[in-house]
Amino acid sequence: RTYLAWIRTSLALLAGGIALEVLGLGLHEGYRLTASVILLLTGTLAAPLAWFNWVRFERALRENTPLPHSPLPLPVAIVIGIVGVIVLLGFIFR
Repeated sequence: RTYLAWIRTSLALLAGGIALEVLGLGLHEGYRLTASVILLLTGTLAAPLAWFNWVRFERALRENTPLPHSPLPLPVAIVIGIVGVIVLLGFIFR
């Protein structure tokens, strides 16, 4: 993914965390707050990590070496899965 795609992902995670907290959606308060904080932290960390990733890719392109593996997709996917489970539990235990 490109730098811009990761910035959009970061913004989406931040917007999701804010929306979840503001809208509430009838979730259990503890689960809602936990999911919101996790989304906000992940979105906040994704932006600078995307920049560092872009720097690595840019260097590899200039040096004509193979592109490095991106470490971002798996952790972000895991976090989104965890948040999904937390939101589901928030609906069950409201």
